[in-house]
Amino acid sequence: MNETQENKNSGMQKCPLHTSKTLSFESNEKHSAHAYGNIGVHVIATVALIAFAEETSGQLLKPFLEDDEISVGTLVSIKHKAPAPIGAQIIIHSTLIQQQKNKVMFSIQAFHQETLLLEGTHGRVIQNRLLI
Repeated sequence: MNETQENKNSGMQKCPLHTSKTLSFESNEKHSAHAYGNIGVHVIATVALIAFAEETSGQLLKPFLEDDEISVGTLVSIKHKAPAPIGAQIIIHSTLIQQQKNKVMFSIQAFHQETLLLEGTHGRVIQNRLLI
């Protein structure tokens, strides 16, 4: 993205630091490592947990976006710390930890019951939907 595009994309209302969102996801076989090609591994796939975290972070931003804006994921840096069984209720916590112009960064965590499954950071860019 060039400087001109970045300046055009900073219309988003300022989202207060430490704003957070928690969403719950019911997992099923389509979220398994097996379904993503790791044959025979019937636990929730890392990529599914990342998708849940992206969804939660995107939903956190929605109230702060202008009508012509969207957010897109640009960075994920995580540690997958524990497995979760198929059918597990996955709880995702996302907290805004940084905002610079149209770039935002979140701290993300995924839990099954009391077990921390995943933790890390997730970056998004606020973009005019017509420029995508």
